[in-house]
Amino acid sequence: FTDIVSPPRVPVELVPKAVADPFATASPFSRSAASSVPPSTSTNIDGIDDQHIRFSDALFEIPSLQGIKVSQIAAGGRSSFVMTDSGGDLTCFVAERTDGESLVYVDLLTCGNGQWGGLGNNLYSNAQGNPVRAKNVSGLREYNEDSRTMSPILPHAISVSPTGHVLLTLDTQAHGGPGGLGRDLVVWGTNHDYQLGT
Repeated sequence: FTDIVSPPRVPVELVPKAVADPFATASPFSRSAASSVPPSTSTNIDGIDDQHIRFSDALFEIPSLQGIKVSQIAAGGRSSFVMTDSGGDLTCFVAERTDGESLVYVDLLTCGNGQWGGLGNNLYSNAQGNPVRAKNVSGLREYNEDSRTMSPILPHAISVSPTGHVLLTLDTQAHGGPGGLGRDLVVWGTNHDYQLGT
């Protein structure tokens, strides 16, 4: 019988890319100098092989949620969700699905208070507990110049307002090919004070 010796613990701080380098995808005009970008990980892990790390047996603070009051947490195999007290009444999920012919689709699912149309399903429901598909932005496809096939259009960023409107940026720039510029912005929900720009 031999004793199994665990390797010594190494404290590591992983900084989210959005915090470490908020201008990573910005144009050169708004990008800060490369020397001012802090490292995204601790410097004490340079020689460690992290390809075989599968779990953590300790709890760690998430730097981007520091000082924010969290009211609920949900975690799955590949994703985690946090609801804050200061957030809106809507929750958005991105889900990938396939049809019978192995075509991949990406849907945006919403739930919560859709009283002002924030669910994106053409219904005005005060309380939607089960996620519903946001119809106008789910299952979108575009021609991919690289693979010469139809590919799903992925959401790039989602912002939910505390007052009931949603802003969704579609990643139409990724497969645009030569001359493809920008991303498409889609907005819906409450528009009492012209928040949607219309």
